[in-house]
Amino acid sequence: MAPLVEFTDVKTYDTFPKLLAHNAANWPDQIALREKEFGIWNSFTWAEYNRSVKLFALGMHGLGIGYEDSVGIIGDNRPEWVYGEVASHALRAMIFGIYQDSLNEEVAYLI
Repeated sequence: MAPLVEFTDVKTYDTFPKLLAHNAANWPDQIALREKEFGIWNSFTWAEYNRSVKLFALGMHGLGIGYEDSVGIIGDNRPEWVYGEVASHALRAMIFGIYQDSLNEEVAYLI
């Protein structure tokens, strides 16, 4: 497990994408996330997490998503949700989550 680090310079790591890049550079092979699927725990390292976020951000950028665009994510609580959220932050987009069991009216209101 990666050691706990105290960050005294908050300006250096003032966003989740910056903190992710820092962790991926310093502890690339340490486990960052775990997910249980079909009864089996899958682990994702900081390097894998960082790469997935970069690829997600590139795909979003390719779709024209960027500064101050709104991004809504609907789905299960999964690593892909986190990738999408951090990728949105990296693109400086505004993100909001939608519960997967939300009613149509609730989704329409959020959007």
